[in-house]
Amino acid sequence: MSLRDALCQGPWLERTRPFPHVVVREVFRPPIAAAISDAACDLVYGPDPLRHFGWYDAYACGFQDAASGPLAIFTSREWHDLIAQTMGVPATGHVNGGIHHHPAGTADGFVHNDLNPVFFARDPDPGEVVLPDQARVSYTLGSAAPGSVAREVVRCTTLIYYLGNPAWHVGDGGETALYAGTRRDHRYPEARVPPVNNSMLLFNCTPTSFHAFTQNWRSERNSIIMWLHAPPTAMARRYGAESFIRFKPRPAPTNTDINYIPGQPTGQA
Repeated sequence: MSLRDALCQGPWLERTRPFPHVVVREVFRPPIAAAISDAACDLVYGPDPLRHFGWYDAYACGFQDAASGPLAIFTSREWHDLIAQTMGVPATGHVNGGIHHHPAGTADGFVHNDLNPVFFARDPDPGEVVLPDQARVSYTLGSAAPGSVAREVVRCTTLIYYLGNPAWHVGDGGETALYAGTRRDHRYPEARVPPVNNSMLLFNCTPTSFHAFTQNWRSERNSIIMWLHAPPTAMARRYGAESFIRFKPRPAPTNTDINYIPGQPTGQA
């Protein structure tokens, strides 16, 4: 099935406050959305534990382990090019992302803008998508194994697709909060995007694209998160290289926070 046939025909709504972003209420046709959700839930609730970020209160399974079957749509060049064209970015074919899982009661995330330089082990061939190869090059830090060369790019677009969640109601939390550039207290977002299944949030990574996860009080939250990347020179022309936020080394997670199988104790407060 082509991507065109997999998509719903509903509008992709552009909003301007607190910064430009796009909200899609129904992304895929129901049978496709159900297959994608089932594939993601098989990984979230499967026998292999998810990995805790360590520095962020959530668990993940990267595209390296998740981009097969129905989930492969997110790492297809056709999907990459559709998002890049929609958002008007000079994306390179470098892609990162995966499944994020927030158990009920996950703490508020920190407010950030995703305007980060990151690194890949190689450049894509024409029509190809390339994922990070952490064994060769650290995605966040650029440290390279002997014989490997880090290719630097900058995150240019963030995509969050919500799936595998219980029916959402006001007061449940788990939204993606959006913040004005001058008011970044996590308690006072200017807009909230709820985690409604088969909906999607898109925004370009800019000096003012501040956002954060909000605590999910009543139930878990699952999503696909994905980043497109652009050349550093192109992003510097748009925003200035001084606006890039570089990752810093962080301590590794310890004890029971390393892995998590839903339904078992996590060691989280």
